[in-house]
Amino acid sequence: MAKKWLIFIIICITSFTTTNVYAKWVEEIVGTNNPDDGAGCSLIIDFMGNPRVSYINTDTGGLAYSCRLGKTWKITVVDTTTVVSNFTSIDLDKYGYPHIAYYDAINKDLRYAYYNGETWYTEIVDSKDDVGSAPSLKLDNAGLPWIGYYDETNTALKCAHKTGSKWQITTVDNGPNVGSTNNLCLDSSGCPHIVYSDAVSQVLKYAFWDNKQWEIEMLNKLGSRISYGNMFFNKQNDLYIFYIDLFGKIDFRYAVRKSGEKQWRVETIESLDIIYNLSYYIKTLSYTDSAGKLYAGYCNYIHNCLVYCEKSKSDTKWNKSDYNFSSSGDSTIIDYSMSIDRKGMPYFVYWFKNKGLRLVKLVNPAK
Repeated sequence: MAKKWLIFIIICITSFTTTNVYAKWVEEIVGTNNPDDGAGCSLIIDFMGNPRVSYINTDTGGLAYSCRLGKTWKITVVDTTTVVSNFTSIDLDKYGYPHIAYYDAINKDLRYAYYNGETWYTEIVDSKDDVGSAPSLKLDNAGLPWIGYYDETNTALKCAHKTGSKWQITTVDNGPNVGSTNNLCLDSSGCPHIVYSDAVSQVLKYAFWDNKQWEIEMLNKLGSRISYGNMFFNKQNDLYIFYIDLFGKIDFRYAVRKSGEKQWRVETIESLDIIYNLSYYIKTLSYTDSAGKLYAGYCNYIHNCLVYCEKSKSDTKWNKSDYNFSSSGDSTIIDYSMSIDRKGMPYFVYWFKNKGLRLVKLVNPAK
């Protein structure tokens, strides 16, 4: 049963961001076995400030993982039994051990890998039909994985949850043509929420599990031609969705619904006065911390830069810092991911085809 919500939209007509021209970014090459490695990259920063990256290994086509300890990168080829395609998705458990969801392009299966401190284990999550592309992984408080993913055969969105040794699989939305991009998060009770694409309506959809069934909401009042959204809950259990509206012009926005409310409050972070028509999606990335500070990022393919924005509760505008990646010798990023460390410093990992996997960190905060 789909729920209908009232939409409250704030229209902004002034400047939304303040750009920090003094921000300093530091870049390094991520340690990999092959300079072509890096497709499907997913980044997370651990509690010690070490970057962890999952990605596709070029030599075998399998799943690879790199972790920097101090100044040294440790490289592990996790799964060489298949060819990985599309994206990978990484999360860490309470011990700091990595868990990764990925798509087996040979057998058309969703797979899951995890490290227990001594050994890597891999397993098949779902093998019915062609399933598993666009995986989005989160671990709950018990360390159990939840994965949102795309069912190519039925053009539907599915969700898998591991309980004990078994996987519980449900269809979130039968579609058609929904979920080819999706982002999953968990609320304070451990219930899954997913924001995902609808290729037919070209607007975002939002689904949550109410412990009995999936409730679905069409977010058509947030904008149009939206192909990707990123979501999270803050400490107060307020829901945030960050997205880019591609209707005519680019608008980088977020919508927030306070806990217990039904209204959405929409704010534009950045608006670019240019016509934009891309056949591929722009991935948005967002986080928050215990103080309620908001962090967001995306890739601006027109200006060849990674865009990082932050806003504390006391800020009236978003503070923005751009990292121009065209200076790296190429102008096209294929894949990228963002994470925030415990000090609130942003990191991007991004991959140039034939140029390698790179990590960039903001040294001077965007103030």
